[in-house]
Amino acid sequence: MLNKILIKQISLFLSFAIVLVLVSCTANIKTGEVKILGETATIHLPAIPGSGSHAILIFTEMHYQPSYKSQEIPRIMPHSEAVPMNGKELTRNTMEYKALQIPVNYDVDNQLTLGNKLYAENCIFCHGSNLDGNGAYRDYVNIKTVEGKVINKGAYPANLLSEKTSNSSDGELFAFISKGSRTGLAQYEQGLEIKSGMLPYDSILTEQERWALVSYLRSVQKE
Repeated sequence: MLNKILIKQISLFLSFAIVLVLVSCTANIKTGEVKILGETATIHLPAIPGSGSHAILIFTEMHYQPSYKSQEIPRIMPHSEAVPMNGKELTRNTMEYKALQIPVNYDVDNQLTLGNKLYAENCIFCHGSNLDGNGAYRDYVNIKTVEGKVINKGAYPANLLSEKTSNSSDGELFAFISKGSRTGLAQYEQGLEIKSGMLPYDSILTEQERWALVSYLRSVQKE
């Protein structure tokens, strides 16, 4: 296996060298950048930056693009003026959100199944598998110093089974999900930038998906 890799690397290197001989050019073998006839043209060939799993880079940019895992900061959000394929989000105030109800034309069973799936994908890390706010995120809120002092780094995720949450209307739950918690909704209504510990999901999930989450929360709260 090692011999095959070595042969492939040598072949690519020789190909690179032949190209350099055939044309009048200067090249940087570590970046793959080749300037032909001075500044006439610039091309990129395979680069040989060093040893390791990526000793030879065919496409030099691919290994260095920024990428983020789920729940990892910084999160890459859509452009503020981007319009989702399902249409631009309607502008509503708190009272208009409060009056909203779960759409009656949705299939209940399918909505609950979808809501369960979406909760597992987007909410369980913070709010926990029991919806009580005891998710894995709590471990990142309080940081214990070497001296044993506990430093609080932010608010705990909401207990979605609490009386305060259960007594909220369907529309309010939809608004909290859409704008990133009660705090995010208050900031939104005041025309401020949303800086809540929770993401505003109106730029991530469709309206139907957010209503599916509301349906799922209601089903668990009734148990």
